[in-house]
Amino acid sequence: MKLIRITAWRMRLIWNLHWLGPHLRGPLHLFEIEWAVNTLVKLVQQECFHEELKALKKGVTIDKQSFLLSLFPFLDAQNIIRVGGRLQNSDSTWEQCFPIVLSSSHKFSKLLIQYEHVKHFHAGPQLLRSVTRRKFWVICLNRAIQSCIHRCHKCIRVKADTSSQMMAALPRSRIVPGRVFQVTGVDYFGPIKSNVHKVRREGSRNSTITASAYVAVFVCFSTKAIHLELVSNLTSDNFIAALDRFISRRSLPSELHSDQGTPS
Repeated sequence: MKLIRITAWRMRLIWNLHWLGPHLRGPLHLFEIEWAVNTLVKLVQQECFHEELKALKKGVTIDKQSFLLSLFPFLDAQNIIRVGGRLQNSDSTWEQCFPIVLSSSHKFSKLLIQYEHVKHFHAGPQLLRSVTRRKFWVICLNRAIQSCIHRCHKCIRVKADTSSQMMAALPRSRIVPGRVFQVTGVDYFGPIKSNVHKVRREGSRNSTITASAYVAVFVCFSTKAIHLELVSNLTSDNFIAALDRFISRRSLPSELHSDQGTPS
């Protein structure tokens, strides 16, 4: 925007020096900003696509080795090269249907991508590609976007890889095959709502008492199989009863691991 506004002020100065009518005064107008952008785009295209521009002005076919050949380029009313296509009947704006062609190697294209990147709060590659192609078609845009993001200091700091320590070796009970629930770990989760029992009262309907309960989770170390047992509270007697039910169903484990009720 700094480059565009400086160009707009200089073009206003030239206009006021050569125009005999009313002079332009006050803040920059929107048409002056657009005028400056079109002027800069023309200069960029004259530098990057000089031969293609001459061929399009003469109405002849451009060179087959040109990057613009696959874009079906054409010149608009202001002699700006735009991307051709079959979007004449689209509901999008005319600039979105036929964007301006730019080269990714030019400084103006790099400033444009950097401006859109900062304007959209350090947008990622996909969003940056979308907002840039609303008006401009930059050749090799993906490479230019990656280069812009890699040079952005804020993005580098945000996406920096944090150091991580290497985990210890797995215990033998986790990797050696064995009987299911031979080595077991146990833990609780909850509380959950549970219907304990029904109480019949004389002259009234049966009523249900709802209380908080927990679930004991038994996990096999080698196969990751899970066995669940409902426990009415966190007392030792209830856990021993749940453990007896587990043993009667899954047989006695050789090892039983627990965090001893400490919070995770």
